[in-house]
Amino acid sequence: MEKSTLTNQLADYQYQLDRDRVLNFMGYSDPSKARTPVLKIVDGQLARAAEFAEPWAASIEVPLCGIENDKIHLKHGLDQLVLHSEQLPRILRNAESVVMLLASAGDKTTEESRRLMAEGKTGQALAIDAVGSAMVVEAMKALTDRVSAAAEMRGYGTTLRVGPGYTGWHFGDQAILFRFFEGLPGLPITMSDGVMMRPQKSLLGMVGLNPGGKRAPEIEPCRLCDLQNCMMRKAPFRGAAE
Repeated sequence: MEKSTLTNQLADYQYQLDRDRVLNFMGYSDPSKARTPVLKIVDGQLARAAEFAEPWAASIEVPLCGIENDKIHLKHGLDQLVLHSEQLPRILRNAESVVMLLASAGDKTTEESRRLMAEGKTGQALAIDAVGSAMVVEAMKALTDRVSAAAEMRGYGTTLRVGPGYTGWHFGDQAILFRFFEGLPGLPITMSDGVMMRPQKSLLGMVGLNPGGKRAPEIEPCRLCDLQNCMMRKAPFRGAAE
């Protein structure tokens, strides 16, 4: 059977990058504490951001075959794949399928960061790398918004978006999510044996589709992460979302 070609669902997307978000990725949990020289560097790299913009994203809907206490069973061809998570069964308890989400900001910001670092321009290198991180986070949110809008037109609500690495979901499951995209024509992203994606500025996630439900409100990801002493924390951990 011929495999479907992936379409870039953000081919027409224009970034609306936020300075505070870039500062967060540079380690400023409170952007107001960034000094004037840092702000000038960040603003300079933000002004160049369009040169490096290459948003790419795709989504794949997958039937949900079963839910256990800490496992989710998903249809994959003639087989099933299992995700291991303490949170997913609660989040997906009303879902009949899930949508896999894959977004990337491309390689350009990473390559530019390396070039600037090699020239000894550490501040600029860190800033453009942070711009790339802000890009992929924004791209993932934009993809989620579009998937949720399409689901609403079909009479479905969407759950909170989550991904491997969130509290209660082992990062190793990222390789399982990637299998739904792997080998499809049009995929510009690869994954190493170490479960790292290239381009580096790439993210995987998923939402559940609830028949007749409503879209779950967007919440600060920090509220789903129990990592202690994180210099980027912007909100307290509140545990698994209902």
